[in-house]
Amino acid sequence: MPATRPIILVRAILDAIQHGDTILIGYEPDMRMFAGFDRKSNDEIAVCFRPDQFLTYTYNAQQLHRYGRRSEVLTLLERAATLAVVTHSELANLSDERRRIVHTVSRLSRLANFRLHVLQAYGHRCAVSRVQLRLVDAAHILPIGAPGSIDDVRNGFALAPTYHRAFDNGPIVV
Repeated sequence: MPATRPIILVRAILDAIQHGDTILIGYEPDMRMFAGFDRKSNDEIAVCFRPDQFLTYTYNAQQLHRYGRRSEVLTLLERAATLAVVTHSELANLSDERRRIVHTVSRLSRLANFRLHVLQAYGHRCAVSRVQLRLVDAAHILPIGAPGSIDDVRNGFALAPTYHRAFDNGPIVV
């Protein structure tokens, strides 16, 4: 099959869609990321996200695209996604809705990073049962928002969902 055939097929699909925002998403194995191409953006990458953020992207795609068009907002979103600090003064010039989106991206990126590091530290095994499950959660020892709570592996452990809920609700304590 010639190298240009998939591009022609993609163009035909995108040209056939007349209304609404359309992003064609594919997996880029060298970067280990999903990349999305917007039919209105000259075939440049419109979005890029890690596989563990796929559902987060799908739930928030409309808002991310609506509020990510301005370059300064896009820069803040990129910094939030890479866990860089976004200061209050940088957020001051944004509307309430755009500020909320940057906060949401920052929070979700921190949680995904926390989960990745905690599960790796515990070998994807529950700290209580030692069972290795694909459903193991990363639990905060000090809850988010509590004084001294950090999104760091030192403040977390891997727990099977039942143990995680029991820990959060009090029957299990550390």
